[in-house]
Amino acid sequence: FARSIIHNSVVAQLVFTGENLIVKTSNQQMLEILGRDKTIIGKPFLEAVPELRDTPLLEKVLNVLKTGETYFDEEAKFEIVRDGKIHIGYYNYTYQAIRDRDGEIYGVLTSATEVTSQVTARKKIEDSEQRFRSLIEAAPIAIGVFIGRDLIIETHNQTFLDIVGKGNDIT
Repeated sequence: FARSIIHNSVVAQLVFTGENLIVKTSNQQMLEILGRDKTIIGKPFLEAVPELRDTPLLEKVLNVLKTGETYFDEEAKFEIVRDGKIHIGYYNYTYQAIRDRDGEIYGVLTSATEVTSQVTARKKIEDSEQRFRSLIEAAPIAIGVFIGRDLIIETHNQTFLDIVGKGNDIT
């Protein structure tokens, strides 16, 4: 039943067991994120995906195995080999302890969502905004950008402040 839930989930999922982090099961979505196939089942995770060895993942998953505390990270950047090429991606992921009937932790359920396109788009917008602000600050003429019906000053340059006779506290 549990494997059926994992394999039919729309979220990428993988189960590790034991301190050697043996890959017990994985759905197709996780295999695609990792750039691997089903041959990783039964292998230690770091043998199956060695490029993740020097990342914080190992420490985090071992802590979940030890403490049972769920770990969540957003927009974590990882380099993964897919089709023989390095893929740099951003992921939201969760590690949750899996317990047996006696409450003992024996594994970790990993869930992940790739958010690379959202992070890349946001970074482009942030870069564009920074370039826009730099242009305003460097302009030789007075520039003030106002927003809304109340004409709230969004941004300005020093020349604008000099003309209106105000300090930087006008925004």
